[in-house]
Amino acid sequence: MTKKRLSDLIHEEVNLDSSATASDLHYNPSGVTKVQLETQVDELTAALDAAKQEIASLQAQIAGFESVQTELAEQTKLVEKLYTELQKAESVQTPSSEPPEAKLTPTPPPARSRLSLQLTNRYVAPVQPTSDLSNEDIGWFD
Repeated sequence: MTKKRLSDLIHEEVNLDSSATASDLHYNPSGVTKVQLETQVDELTAALDAAKQEIASLQAQIAGFESVQTELAEQTKLVEKLYTELQKAESVQTPSSEPPEAKLTPTPPPARSRLSLQLTNRYVAPVQPTSDLSNEDIGWFD
C-alpha cells in the first residue's frame, strides 16, 4: 500500500462528507418531493378550514335549537296554566247540587186553561256539560 498524501486524504474526506450530507438532504424514503408535500399541506389546511366552518355552522344550529327548546318549554307552561284555568272555569260553571225540585217547578205564569197547567208542570232537564268527544271520535260521520 502506498502512503497517501495528507491533502489527498482531506479531499476524500471532504468529498465523502459533502456527498453524505447532500444525499441526507435529498433522501426521502417514500419518494415524495417537496412540491408534493407542499400540495398535501395546502390540501390538509383547506380541509381543516372546511371542518372549522362546519363546526361553526353546527354550533349555530345548536344555539338555534336551544332557543326553540326554551320557547317550547315556555309555551308548554302556558298551555298547562291555561288548562288549569279552564278546569277551574268548568268547575265553577257546572251546576251546583241544588235540590231537583227547585229545577222542576219554575214559577208558573198565571194559567187559565188546563193545557197551560200541564205545560208548566213538565220536567226541565238540567243543562248538560259540553262533551270533549267530537262526532268523529264517537263514530258519527255526516
